[in-house]
Amino acid sequence: MEFTSIVLKGIDDAYAGVYRDRMVFISGASHIPPAPYLIQEQMEQMMTWYHSGATSLHPVERGAMLHANFVGIYPFIDGNGRTARLLLNLELMKDGFTFLQNILFLHFLFEVCNFNLIHFYFKTSV
Repeated sequence: MEFTSIVLKGIDDAYAGVYRDRMVFISGASHIPPAPYLIQEQMEQMMTWYHSGATSLHPVERGAMLHANFVGIYPFIDGNGRTARLLLNLELMKDGFTFLQNILFLHFLFEVCNFNLIHFYFKTSV
């Protein structure tokens, strides 16, 4: 994925934009990302959903679901959170939300509402 190669450029060039080849565990999370051999298929399913089912969703819901799906798959060794936040912001900006609106919205969602995207992901199977 090109986003992650940009996010990790100069930080970890060996893994930038390359799907992980080993299991990872997210510190403090009960979710265990899928095994490496499942990543390609799950990313393809996410993109199929994005190009078909997601088009009818409100931009905020679509962005949140895209973010949740991506971090649920956790396809890379590093940079998954940064890449997911970029995807969410890009999705919102495509529909006219400004960067400042995105920051305020995300602050409200995560800090004020204590919204957990991983929990949301597993409650709303895509």
